[in-house]
Amino acid sequence: MYKFSSDLEDSALIRSPLNDDLSLAIDQFNSTLQSMIDNHAPIIRRSVSLRPHAPWFTDKLKLQREREENWKDDGARITPKLIIYYKPNIVNHFSSIIVSNQGDQKILFQAVNNLLYRKPIVRYPSVGSDMAKKVQIILY
Repeated sequence: MYKFSSDLEDSALIRSPLNDDLSLAIDQFNSTLQSMIDNHAPIIRRSVSLRPHAPWFTDKLKLQREREENWKDDGARITPKLIIYYKPNIVNHFSSIIVSNQGDQKILFQAVNNLLYRKPIVRYPSVGSDMAKKVQIILY
């Protein structure tokens, strides 16, 4: 806390404030505050794994998964028993989608892609340089 106070006292905001122009004073305040925050409380980045929502993953399965993870943490030997619990829910979920959308090919293909975990491939035209890209955009 002492270091923060001493840095604030040594800052240009305290030593030579800009009182003549309001916009300059605000800019000075913002830049001083930003540099103080960056120096004393830097941003800490964390990575978070995002997983898609699985509609067939019920609360009962979630509880079973938590128990399995706790069992793993305890060092016990694990056998892959969870598939026994997952399979009926997965089958029921996708069967209901197929039955309710028999005439809609788009939804059926989306269900197949979700079942097989297919991701759409994004394809861009190949262009060599920035100038060629600009020319293609202008000609389009």
